[in-house]
Amino acid sequence: MMANKTKTMIELHKSGMSTSELAEIFGIKKNSVISLLTHWGALKPTLGIETEKRVVKFLKDKGHRVKRMRGDWRYDAEVDGKKVDIKSSGLHNYRGHLCYSYEINHKNSLTDNLDIIDYLLLVTNDNGAIYKLDAKSISHLKSGLSLPFPVTNSRKYKPELIGYLKKRIGGG
Repeated sequence: MMANKTKTMIELHKSGMSTSELAEIFGIKKNSVISLLTHWGALKPTLGIETEKRVVKFLKDKGHRVKRMRGDWRYDAEVDGKKVDIKSSGLHNYRGHLCYSYEINHKNSLTDNLDIIDYLLLVTNDNGAIYKLDAKSISHLKSGLSLPFPVTNSRKYKPELIGYLKKRIGGG
């Protein structure tokens, strides 16, 4: 059963109030507002969150010990005791070359977190491939990481293919 505060929050969100404004009004964190609105179907989960959930399930199904972190944490998951950030990208045409581009600079500044992150899991949205990349190999980057298509053609970085998600990301 939905609490009256939650009903009010959903009504205010539908009327155009932002999640930040709702957090301030209700005295809770913005991530808590997003979780509540998503749980009750008033807000669609972001592609990044859906990708994280699917990767965590994939890893658990493979027998790994996985703990998904809260949204305001400095990384996305702990996998067998290692700190992991999960990124996803669609295929892009950049200057005539097909590549995947991963944003590594976000609100918590991943570039500042590379000293605590052990590795990244990079997901390709078109085919659901999951690549593992040592965080130390990209510690010099400031904003983004581009990998060629196919990813195995990368000369500079050596991502390791660890498997495929069962369905396309964003495609159901």
